[in-house]
Amino acid sequence: MTAFLLSGFAAADPSLVGPPYVDASGNEYLPMLRQPILVYASDAAGVRRAYERTLAREVDQFAIFTRDLFATPNDEANRAAVAAVPADELDLVGIAVRDHERRSTRSSTGSVRSHSSFLSGTGVSWGLTPKPRLKRTIVETGVPHVLVP
Repeated sequence: MTAFLLSGFAAADPSLVGPPYVDASGNEYLPMLRQPILVYASDAAGVRRAYERTLAREVDQFAIFTRDLFATPNDEANRAAVAAVPADELDLVGIAVRDHERRSTRSSTGSVRSHSSFLSGTGVSWGLTPKPRLKRTIVETGVPHVLVP
């Protein structure tokens, strides 16, 4: 889910992605995001709080992942699943926030704890992991953030 959330940043701003990597043997590898990404974990209430704060702060780049998206077969179905639910009823399992002004991302995440994994790139994501006991995660970078429950 974090990868899906962060992909929106790269699509919205191609300058976030660096050039391809090349090893000494001449093998070329895909480029990655240029800036670090912070990932935070939270419960459902924490993700909802971060979502509401992000909306209130009118952050310029913002992605969501809802529980319904775990069951959809393709991108078109993903969009339909989100479009069918009012914002206050979205069952958020993850959000990603990127604000060119560092003011908003940390204040959006509030008092969430660091997730056990760190990613390379630019963005923050909050969300849930598809396990029997779901965790929510928030990711944050410089400034994308991801929150994952």
